[in-house]
Amino acid sequence: MALTVGALGSTGPSTNEDRVQDISRTIKCPECRGETVAESNSGISQQIRIEIAKLVQSGSTDDEIRTAIGAHYNNAVLLTPRSSGVAGLVWIIPVVAFVAALAALVLTFRQWGQRTPQHATDADRALVAAALAREPSARTGSGDDRGAPEATATES
Repeated sequence: MALTVGALGSTGPSTNEDRVQDISRTIKCPECRGETVAESNSGISQQIRIEIAKLVQSGSTDDEIRTAIGAHYNNAVLLTPRSSGVAGLVWIIPVVAFVAALAALVLTFRQWGQRTPQHATDADRALVAAALAREPSARTGSGDDRGAPEATATES
């Protein structure tokens, strides 16, 4: 039971006051540094919270409220980018990149699993035998003279 509740979570704010708080957390205070409208006690933040409450009471959606606040106070106060237009790419590109990387990993692992072992052919064995026959140690019969200088006929 608890696992089901935890997995499904809540569907959203249960009251209008909760909704006002949720929206206020996504708008930064135009006067304060590093504070949202929900955290700030400045006069402008209080006015914005009142305006959000009025818009919630009138039945506006969260996106409509954020758009109205952004239009009135400048879109720079919005802490979450819009999900449409060029700003929507901020949301889409990471998801697409993750899915593409995951698909590439799956395809790579499948290819590794489908490779058949390679066996040497008779032509390969003949090529190796010919290369070994050309080595100096194969001609003299001992493998100890690899680093020793060869004697020449001009030395006295």
